[in-house]
Amino acid sequence: EKDALGLANTLRSRGDLLSCLGKLKEAEKQYEEAEERYREEKDDLGLANTLKSRGDFLSRLGKLEEAEKQYEEAEELFRKEKNDLELANTLKSRGDLLSRLGKLEEAEKQYEEAGELYRKERRLVLGLRIR
Repeated sequence: EKDALGLANTLRSRGDLLSCLGKLKEAEKQYEEAEERYREEKDDLGLANTLKSRGDFLSRLGKLEEAEKQYEEAEELFRKEKNDLELANTLKSRGDLLSRLGKLEEAEKQYEEAGELYRKERRLVLGLRIR
């Protein structure tokens, strides 16, 4: 199990790197394989992170509708896992995408919720530092 998750993590990281290097087909293949492994292992947090990365990748390619689907699923999983920081990051990315699609009211809702979550996380961090 640890080996499978380690491989999935490596595939996602490699997808991010290949994307930065402009090796788009190879990056997409890495994301697909990472997604498959996370689903097999039922690792929702790893899957959510991969979907977010893939959404960012597709958004950069201009494949906005496909990217939105990735963000939607990632959002669901981050909510389920109660990972507010990554949820906020996903909402912010989705807001950017919706803005590009001209869906400004929907984008505003995403930004609003992301802002609330960032403020909540900041309070938690500050609270920990004070103690």
